[in-house]
Amino acid sequence: MKEAFINEDVFAAITGTLGDLLKLDWEYRHEEHRLLIERLLILIRNVLHIPPNPDAEQRTDDDASVHDQVLWRWKFDEK
Repeated sequence: MKEAFINEDVFAAITGTLGDLLKLDWEYRHEEHRLLIERLLILIRNVLHIPPNPDAEQRTDDDASVHDQVLWRWKFDEK
């Protein structure tokens, strides 16, 4: 599951939607906008809380974990 968030297209869809919603002025945000913002932030939080599975990752000690790769993707996609 966490591996899906390394994908650039998945992350771009989430951040694009979240960015558009956050750009709306408060007076133009409807309840559905606030709920979507909340749900996207919860999704991101939940992805970061998925525990690592070292057996499935089969990586060396100096290799980046899936969690590290997700954070790395998000860092490089900041604008």
